[in-house]
Amino acid sequence: MPHGTPDWGLVGPRTTTYGLDDLGEHATRLGAASEYDRRGETVFATIFENGLGSCGVNVNLAGNDVRLFAGGARQGAYCVQMHNTYNLLGWTILEKRFSYPVASGLAVEITFSTHTDLFWLSVRIRMMDGANEHDAEIRWNHNTNQLEAINPAAAFVPFATVLALREGVPCQHTLKMVMDFNTGMYMRCLLNEQSFPLRHLPYYNPGGGVPTWAMAEVEIGADDTKDVTVYVDRFIITQNEP
Repeated sequence: MPHGTPDWGLVGPRTTTYGLDDLGEHATRLGAASEYDRRGETVFATIFENGLGSCGVNVNLAGNDVRLFAGGARQGAYCVQMHNTYNLLGWTILEKRFSYPVASGLAVEITFSTHTDLFWLSVRIRMMDGANEHDAEIRWNHNTNQLEAINPAAAFVPFATVLALREGVPCQHTLKMVMDFNTGMYMRCLLNEQSFPLRHLPYYNPGGGVPTWAMAEVEIGADDTKDVTVYVDRFIITQNEP
């Protein structure tokens, strides 16, 4: 017979229910958004089944676009299509503003596809704590197959070279960045099954963090004179990351 609710955790009746010693494992088997690293407490998660209404869009050039797309999703029926025109000065950003989080390790995670003319794809957390701005960003450079982190000088420095990722849909690659705004340092980065410890790397902290707010972003850049389309699914923000 089916087993499930109510959830008694590790203790309680066992005749018609199972003790759930790993809720993350049960969630994954039921189709959880996160597969490779289920640490942290979810602040926000979407697989875009209800559209783009919970997120924001930031583009600066005609032709740049972020829209809901039926097809190519990693999970469910919908994902987000991000298009960037052939101009290195343009930007195409999917963003989520969220409540000021617990002072802890924060993370942003996405599942994405790649494109032949993609220059880079990045995930970013920006926070204002009332005194300082915290700006942590990691990007995957398609041209060099390197993972790069923004440093205190606002420059992207490579910290790992990875195998080339398969291009095209569906959304099949996972990128997660974890930062600690208590220390001003990155914590780790995950690209699919690979994990890279980054506690030795400080992020960008330009100051001027008033008023308090927080935002997570996904951004793409195209090679010069090229158009690029990338698909993004499973946009997740977590806090209290160990």
